Amino acid sequence: MHLAAGVLAASALVFARPAVQAAPTLPYSTRTQPFTGVRGTVQGDIGVLSIAGAAVGLSDSLIGSADNPAGLAMTLRGGGFGITNNHIRDADLQDFSEVISSSNFVMGASSYPWGFSVAVWNTHEEGQPYVLPTTGALIDPSIAVSEVRVSGARLAFDNRLSLGASLTLLQGQRILEFPGDPSALKADTGSGVGLGGGILYQFPHRWLVGVSYSLPMTGAASTLASPGIAGFYQEVQVPHRFAAGVGWIPSRIFQAGLGFYLLGPTEGAALLRDQTLAIGRRTTVQPRVGASYLIVDFKELSVRRGAGTYLEVSRIEGTGSRPHVTAGLDTHPWVLNLGWVIDVSRDYRNYLLSVGVDVMKILRKLDLMPPEWRAPMAGFLPSPFHVSDQGLPRPLVKDWQPHGPRHDLMQMSKEIPKRLGKKIDAAGDAVKDIGGGIIESLGSVPDAIFGGEDEKTPKRKPKQKPKPKRKSKPKAGTQAKPAAKTPVPQPEPPP
Repeated sequence: MHLAAGVLAASALVFARPAVQAAPTLPYSTRTQPFTGVRGTVQGDIGVLSIAGAAVGLSDSLIGSADNPAGLAMTLRGGGFGITNNHIRDADLQDFSEVISSSNFVMGASSYPWGFSVAVWNTHEEGQPYVLPTTGALIDPSIAVSEVRVSGARLAFDNRLSLGASLTLLQGQRILEFPGDPSALKADTGSGVGLGGGILYQFPHRWLVGVSYSLPMTGAASTLASPGIAGFYQEVQVPHRFAAGVGWIPSRIFQAGLGFYLLGPTEGAALLRDQTLAIGRRTTVQPRVGASYLIVDFKELSVRRGAGTYLEVSRIEGTGSRPHVTAGLDTHPWVLNLGWVIDVSRDYRNYLLSVGVDVMKILRKLDLMPPEWRAPMAGFLPSPFHVSDQGLPRPLVKDWQPHGPRHDLMQMSKEIPKRLGKKIDAAGDAVKDIGGGIIESLGSVPDAIFGGEDEKTPKRKPKQKPKPKRKSKPKAGTQAKPAAKTPVPQPEPPP
């Protein structure tokens, strides 16, 4: 099982920040319209964003499963966790110099025939400093809409069908901040609950059809006092969402997706910067298409390239639609995960730079986890349309055969501390042996410097005088025997 853990990610802007403009005047002092909880652009990780979000028929990544939870059981390989942060500039929502931050966190695993995930991701954000029309004071209002999703999926009909479901908790946070007076910050959160589901069906030659649907949600309004902007804590509206598309996975080298994403209306919602500009008065349908290709595949280095395009059908009254172009690179040198992706359109920029570590690969290199079977290396620029089962998730392989013994992930995790302790003990013994050898070598240095005996010449021990033998005393009650006399030789008589 491949666990690309990942994954610790950071984001940075590629181009220099534009010159900051003077704060515009907010055209209202009393808020009467609700806020929207979604935007018409694509967010996500390197894999999803690089193929323009055309993932409803693929859903082969943890964040991609947010569009279709059925992919958790069919197309996701292994599991792990990931953190990403998209930095966006969008002149349709607010001043182009102001950055919109969209964060995503997801963790999950696929264990045949099940799949599970927990995700926290931002669906919409607006906010920048404004000047109040009544007092001329500076105020910084913002809204940040996020969803917490718990998803699960199960295979059926001999791996041809995967059914997924999600439970979603909506969090619509509305914040009033006053620059120069941190104690005056006012915030409130409107919550809501929603349900969603998805289907992924596999046809011959690994053509996939995916469909997903999410019910509408509303973050409740609040009567909390809002100084500066009366009635600021209006409700947050998230419309129903429907997506349908196809995906093709001929091998682990190449994949492609095409999808259509429908966003329902948000009645009465308006932009934060001007509540006379309605957003989401009508249903919009957005086409997306993209593909990714593994261009380099060696033991310690792999590089995947992705590209795509989508049409952002505008949901803002009086604003035209925008075509987007996306491109990205996802590289894995040694135990690192490095990625970069860009989404460009008129008055829109989204740059994402990710840096992560493959924790499972580190554990395997330290011999704390058993080695993982992997498909033969494809080398440089392999054929993208070559059909192969090697390295694909089990449900996508028609005649699946196990590669070596199946390991219990929970049991292996429990054994890691014991194996790590043995590694530390062995390392300590090795250090002692090295230290003892160094000390022994240093002990011979004075003799070598001051003319001592050669190491090869055995050292002579000084002669010692023999100790005199003690005469034994007779035991009490016994008489000592006289010493035997030596006979004196007598001269022989003459003949």
